[in-house]
Amino acid sequence: MTAFLLYLAAFLVGSVPFGVMIARAKGVDITSVGSGNIGATNVGRTLGRGAGLLTFVLDTGKGAAMALLTLLIFKPTDFGWRPIDHAAICGALAVVGHMFSPFLRFRGGKGVATGLGAALAVSPFVGLSAFAVFGVVLLISRMVSLSSVIAVSTVFLFAPLTHEGPVFYGAFAMVVTGIWVKHGENLQRIRNGTERKVSFSKKQGSIPPEDNKDERERGHAG
Repeated sequence: MTAFLLYLAAFLVGSVPFGVMIARAKGVDITSVGSGNIGATNVGRTLGRGAGLLTFVLDTGKGAAMALLTLLIFKPTDFGWRPIDHAAICGALAVVGHMFSPFLRFRGGKGVATGLGAALAVSPFVGLSAFAVFGVVLLISRMVSLSSVIAVSTVFLFAPLTHEGPVFYGAFAMVVTGIWVKHGENLQRIRNGTERKVSFSKKQGSIPPEDNKDERERGHAG
């Protein structure tokens, strides 16, 4: 029963759409501007880097919080699984909740930040390594989407170095698959050479209303 309640809580906490809430506090429906995505990238491009960073921190935090809570609650002998196994499942369920939020009629974001939080809590080496890969690919390609799918895929490159078990691999296989599926349109635009790139200049403004339709049609990661 404890495991079931934690799994349910992980899904529901992951479902909290912080990007929507932050945008709404500023009088903006984030699902109808920019790409329409609720993640940090769209929030940042639409409302500014401060709002985007806050969204990123909160989305990352909800993935990490549920995994860490699970590590604190479960004892090594519970259900024959290690606490880290339950934590991996809770982290993965938080990502699923973010992607398919019941608060948004089972729509949601692409799960990258929440997945990062879960990975950092369950296996800090794997999480930090994937985040480093994300940063390197972003500097080279300037595409958040490409950086995201490559970074999450490296989980299976770094995890063997920490001797993670089969439950970890199963849970994060679900996360990685979901993130790749959610980035399907982005991957198609990358192949077509039409994916939007980020700017590293200090000047960052919101997207003008007249550009919202075109931006939603292009879409991008979040």
